[in-house]
Amino acid sequence: THIIFMAIETSPNKAMTVNDIYVWCETHFPYYTQAGVG
Repeated sequence: THIIFMAIETSPNKAMTVNDIYVWCETHFPYYTQAGVG
């Protein structure tokens, strides 16, 4: 939940779609681009 908060705080209007949060996490934490499902 902290990572989600970090993502939302970086957006200009303090709101993001789930997909935007997902992309933000992949961009800022490369682990999530390599992690498998589950």
